[in-house]
Amino acid sequence: MKMLFIYYDRPNYYGGPIVNARRLLPELRNRGHDVHCLINYLGSEAPSANYLSQQGVKCHLHPFDHYIEQQIEWILHKVTEVQPDVFIPNLSVAGWFSSRWVRQAGIPTIAAHRNDDAFYWAMVDEFVTGDPEWAVSGLVCVSEHLYKTVKEKKPKYTKLCVIPSGVPVTNQLSDQTGPLRLVYVGRLVQRAKRILDLIDALALVMRTRDDIIATLVGDGNELQTLQERIESYSLEDRIRIIGTIPSEKIQTILAHHHVLVLLSDYEGTPGAVMDGMAAGLVPVCLDIPGGVRELVTHGETGLLVKDRKQDFVNAIGRLANDNALRKKLATNARSHIKKYYSLSVAADRWETFCTELIRESNNRIPLVIPSKYSLPPVRPGLKREDRRIGSVPRRVLRALAHPFKRALTKVRLFY
Repeated sequence: MKMLFIYYDRPNYYGGPIVNARRLLPELRNRGHDVHCLINYLGSEAPSANYLSQQGVKCHLHPFDHYIEQQIEWILHKVTEVQPDVFIPNLSVAGWFSSRWVRQAGIPTIAAHRNDDAFYWAMVDEFVTGDPEWAVSGLVCVSEHLYKTVKEKKPKYTKLCVIPSGVPVTNQLSDQTGPLRLVYVGRLVQRAKRILDLIDALALVMRTRDDIIATLVGDGNELQTLQERIESYSLEDRIRIIGTIPSEKIQTILAHHHVLVLLSDYEGTPGAVMDGMAAGLVPVCLDIPGGVRELVTHGETGLLVKDRKQDFVNAIGRLANDNALRKKLATNARSHIKKYYSLSVAADRWETFCTELIRESNNRIPLVIPSKYSLPPVRPGLKREDRRIGSVPRRVLRALAHPFKRALTKVRLFY
């Protein structure tokens, strides 16, 4: 099977989507599939492309264009060149728009629903339950919660499937002995992740016990404020920030800890929690709707807390005082991931879903690249990436594609 994915990349970027690419795509390649990846990158390079290429994935690189029409044109030309059996635009707005012409050529298209925020729900409204002309063939939801919510909208032209990101289950394993070592993995941002509130919660815990330490793995726009918040509590010696870690090394880091903490406002099916559970850590998470509840069954595979204050303090206290409970939860957590959320399970589901859509697709015909892109109005939820060129002539569009002029364009990507 020839599979064509789209991903974003930039230096020092280890967000969930690119971590998923670095794991899933080589796994599919190792199973004998011809895997291609279109990588739009921001900055000077696309570091993950080097890694993927070494794993046998065929990477096609392009600097991130400012205008959506530029992106669509490049994508359609690459689809014509690669001639995939299935096209997976994943979380790319330009890829979702491109799917209209790709699907018309008889190639099934698959979008991904990774999070419970406005961006992804705008995608569902436009490309799943909206005008059938723009509907993708399939939608992969990373959690049962997202799947059920989309299904309630009764999409007519898009087939739904649940496929978690999937994590490797290695021999790297926490020993669950000694004083508690807590770890957070993810973006160091206040929006959604509530990273500053996490520091407040850790400070509350550390007031009650002087033998607990914590590590923050990641990067983000709250880094300076975060360091100041830690200093305000005089916890520089007990809370350390170690920056981003390549996905291939993250479970080695996790295995030196005991508890994975996540107190976000919302999540899809958080890969950090899955990685922690796979490494034998106990997840302690805020009880929010969605994938967290599918991963963490309170008292069985981890602990769910009602708030970032006393209930969180109590949960950490339980683990600090009850080593038998820690080991039980850690063992159950690892078994749960291995059975339902491993990389092998995810790859199996991708193979099955792609095969089904290929079987149901129309006969292949040549892909026709339009001379003009007539797109629906910009949806508010997608506007962070859906920037239109408007009435600018195509000769200017081509000029903007010149590498020297494109280098002058600065855009901000959100993941």
